[in-house]
Amino acid sequence: MENQTETCPLCRNHCPVNDLGCDRGRKYQAEKAESMAGFSSSHETEQLGGEKEASREERLMNLFYQGAHLVYHRGGHTRGQGRILHFLHHHGAMTQRELQEYAGIKSASLSELLEKAESNGFLSRFRNSGDKRTVNVSLTELGKSNARDFDKEKGETDKSSFSCLTDEEQEQLESLLSKLVSFWNKTLDVEPCGGGWGRMHKHRMHRHGSWGEA
Repeated sequence: MENQTETCPLCRNHCPVNDLGCDRGRKYQAEKAESMAGFSSSHETEQLGGEKEASREERLMNLFYQGAHLVYHRGGHTRGQGRILHFLHHHGAMTQRELQEYAGIKSASLSELLEKAESNGFLSRFRNSGDKRTVNVSLTELGKSNARDFDKEKGETDKSSFSCLTDEEQEQLESLLSKLVSFWNKTLDVEPCGGGWGRMHKHRMHRHGSWGEA
């Protein structure tokens, strides 16, 4: 069987990893190489020390972290204006506070994104007639058009991300992940916050080998 050239998964161009066409791809590959080198070194140290190999649970969790890392980099655009346009397009006009809860973004970061989107003509902000302290946010026609483009691109990305799995395998994966998420929601010590998965979902985050609040 011929060796297949490894490609970058961050965008539809799928550049060969030895000929990357953008800084984002090069940064991702550098971080991936560093991460894998650290994991390999740790694994070799365990073997030389006579310790047991990682348990199945540890291997599963490591795969979750690797997958999350990939998704984070590939979906970088969803953390910017595109994410805001997406929420407003699907949920309609809302207050700035409501948008913050839906998107799970800090107030200062949201204000910066809204200012940029407003300057680009994607949205408008105005004081609520009933409560002058409340700021309402709504999309312009240009913003709605960009939101539709964003949704189309996101749909293509989502589809290609699971293209290596058959329909049956995707159904099995969905069932297993749903079971895990349901179990974790019931058993993990979590705090409510925003994040776009419903207005006050719950989550925790793993950072550099230790659990901490996100």
